[in-house]
Amino acid sequence: MVIKGEDYELTPVSADSPHWDLRLMKIIKPRGGVPREELGDAMYGLPLSSAISRIIHYRTRKHFKDEETVKLADYIKVLQIMDDRLRKELREQKVEIENDL
Repeated sequence: MVIKGEDYELTPVSADSPHWDLRLMKIIKPRGGVPREELGDAMYGLPLSSAISRIIHYRTRKHFKDEETVKLADYIKVLQIMDDRLRKELREQKVEIENDL
């Protein structure tokens, strides 16, 4: 089983493990080529709560990618927005799954 989102992929370490491997989207810039997005190297053996936290922080940093310096209050505000968005995505998926059962 693999859990996929628009910018992440979670794969269970094993069938009976509570840990997950997480891959996040990154931009590949080949010399003389066209930049492209693809899933980057995995972070191995994360508890699900840590993986979710990393996805939220990744999205927050991506939001501020063009800014050299940000205020902590602004970072936390966007962090909360990204957390809400991810939870909303998960709630919508839950409704779809419940409708399929």
